[in-house]
Amino acid sequence: MKQVTALEAFSIQTYSVAAEIARRANDIQEADSVWREMGDFCNEAIQALSQLKSKYPYCGTPQLYDRGLDYKIACDKRHRGILEEMECQRTTLPAGLFSTQN
Repeated sequence: MKQVTALEAFSIQTYSVAAEIARRANDIQEADSVWREMGDFCNEAIQALSQLKSKYPYCGTPQLYDRGLDYKIACDKRHRGILEEMECQRTTLPAGLFSTQN
């Protein structure tokens, strides 16, 4: 049980650090990289926990597995948002969209 609690605390801390790094990123590509890598970390944790939750169901591994899925979903959502923002930055506005006439 102590290991599960420690792993849960590590996961929370890792996600928090990733969020802070992404927030302070110098450019959007850096933030994109942070969320992509955090998503990869979540995938690895989920894969490991998927085996452990069946083997040790009474020590909190199923709940930690669910939390790992929640973090993965959150990472994917943030990463998708960044990809959309990157696409918007590449999109040129149609001529005359914002008229300068009064």
